[in-house]
Amino acid sequence: MTTSGSSKVIDIAERFKGAALILIGGVLLFFAIDNYIKVTNAVIGTNIRIPRVLEWSYDNLGLVPSVILHAIIAAIIILFGLRMLIKGKKLAS
Repeated sequence: MTTSGSSKVIDIAERFKGAALILIGGVLLFFAIDNYIKVTNAVIGTNIRIPRVLEWSYDNLGLVPSVILHAIIAAIIILFGLRMLIKGKKLAS
């Protein structure tokens, strides 16, 4: 079965989106881990980086539950990126 040029472009775009999601999720996970380390070590005087989307959780839930929520959301984003990459490889073969 041969694929046309437009389907190859779509496959490449799907793989790029998957890789971008993995990168974004990795950065979010890094910041969640960094925030958790700062909170547990009681590093006073340092700023923690919080995505604007999650500001409400840091204000309402507290630091540790919000960091856990932050890490879970990052893991979900990474899983969606992996799913897109795997789906793109299946379509290409």
